[in-house]
Amino acid sequence: MLRKIYIDHPKHEKLICTRLKQGLELACAHNVDIVFTPEMLGTTQTEEQTGNYNMFVRQIYMNAVTGGKKPPLITVMPSYWHGGVNSAAILYRDGKILGRQKKYTPYINFKSCSAEGIQLETIKEIYLIHIYGVHRIAISICAEFISDFNRKLICEQLGATMIIVPSYSHGERDFTNQSGTLFPYGTSVLWGNCCGAVTHSPRITGGCSLAGSNEIHKMGSVCRCGFSCNSSKGCLFIIDLPLKVTCSKDTLSSHQPIQHILS
Repeated sequence: MLRKIYIDHPKHEKLICTRLKQGLELACAHNVDIVFTPEMLGTTQTEEQTGNYNMFVRQIYMNAVTGGKKPPLITVMPSYWHGGVNSAAILYRDGKILGRQKKYTPYINFKSCSAEGIQLETIKEIYLIHIYGVHRIAISICAEFISDFNRKLICEQLGATMIIVPSYSHGERDFTNQSGTLFPYGTSVLWGNCCGAVTHSPRITGGCSLAGSNEIHKMGSVCRCGFSCNSSKGCLFIIDLPLKVTCSKDTLSSHQPIQHILS
């Protein structure tokens, strides 16, 4: 029998909001097209909503436009855990909420015989962001991506060409191993973790596998901050994702698509 784990509001909410604001400002300054953030760092402030708009992000992006900068086309907010629901808001560049992707597969800790207390749902919705001529994007939150059934459903039946995986996880092996299994589908995987969740070395914090190659690129290998936020006011990992796919199963590319930006 698994004991249920219910997530309270994250600690240090003010600091989380400040760091998120700094990261989104960096994304605007570097013409990022899509930005996403780790799981479970959503707060009441980052979820502030008026009508169908996220006001926390809308204000940041309005200021960016006023300053001559370009907000990302799509923003995937840190997931917010409330009332047995763990979901991430998907925003357009003006802060409009396009939808909320829920997490349906709970995190399970076999050592403590406990599981994330996500409420059971009979109907499960998967959002697909279809940008014509670019990508068909799905969002799979943490343990959802580890599930073979969910991955194959998204790739085989829904035809996703990119999966965004926000997580808050102590480990990385499952994510890197499963990313490589999607090579036959021509699906790119972008996985991002919270630095504070990883306590052992080497710290990975996220990575990506690009369609057409079976190589896994890891964010930790290009980290410039020494995994300490005290040295910067903002942090952003940028992944250069090619739109044209050249299959190279046997030959690993020398291209490093990840760079770490600090402010």
